[in-house]
Amino acid sequence: MCIFGAGMSGRTENWKRKGRACRIGELEEKGLDFDGRDGDGEDGDKVKSVTGTACGESGKPRCLEEYESDSTLFVTDKGAILQELKRTGRYVIALLEGENGQEDFSGAPYAVTDLAELSLDSFDKAYRRMAGMPWTVLETERCVIRETTVADVDEFYRIYAEPSITYYMDRLYDNPEEERAYAEEYIRKVYGFYGYGMWSIVRKDNGRVIGRAGLSWREGFDLPEIGFVIEVPCQRMGYAYEVCSAIVEYGMGELEFGGIQALVEPGNAASMGLCRKLGMEWKETVESGGKMYERFVIYTVS
Repeated sequence: MCIFGAGMSGRTENWKRKGRACRIGELEEKGLDFDGRDGDGEDGDKVKSVTGTACGESGKPRCLEEYESDSTLFVTDKGAILQELKRTGRYVIALLEGENGQEDFSGAPYAVTDLAELSLDSFDKAYRRMAGMPWTVLETERCVIRETTVADVDEFYRIYAEPSITYYMDRLYDNPEEERAYAEEYIRKVYGFYGYGMWSIVRKDNGRVIGRAGLSWREGFDLPEIGFVIEVPCQRMGYAYEVCSAIVEYGMGELEFGGIQALVEPGNAASMGLCRKLGMEWKETVESGGKMYERFVIYTVS
């Protein structure tokens, strides 16, 4: 079993299977004979990793009190250990290797087949997902683009209270509790499954949430769609272009999308202008959900 302990803080990007190898070593035959390794996590964060058989004769982990439950990530190739770790509220990943395919790994949020394929940063991402901590996706000159948290919902109500925001945007739920429940489900299902979605935009200079932007899928279309909203006090200051251009680059680079679209309601001249500034071209007028839209598209250059 491998145990990864870390401060688990700092900038993060989408979990990816590449980077520095972090093979830790073989399991020891007896006790807790740990082999400690230090590695650099994101932004220079120090990540401590150790290996050992933290198991008694029953096959259950022992000495777990040595590891803080809220800051330790376990990786095990034993189903019994995984189930006991989950029972005690620990964060754990299944390691599939050799002939352990018959082990009971039910309920494991992640499973890996080769530790050498993953960087320590990848384990940090898995830890953050299980601990309910948002990933930081991108940084621009003035903004941090990170996953939305339930705490952001209050900021969204502040932003959406300006009538002009909902001219071309769907409203939030009338009941904030419904919006918070929706945010919780979105975080779990959309971020957890796709690894991307609509994110929160935070100013670096004051930590204020100033909007939302990101990539999503609309039924009936074969390209992901970029969307954004910027609070009124920060409009006409270049934030929309700064953030959206970074997202387009990220989507077609890191996420390897062949193209990205934007659907803009007729009359929304500002958004059409932004689409053209982003290098998008008008393709057609389309109907979706009972509304008409102007469809703009940008494709990856081969």
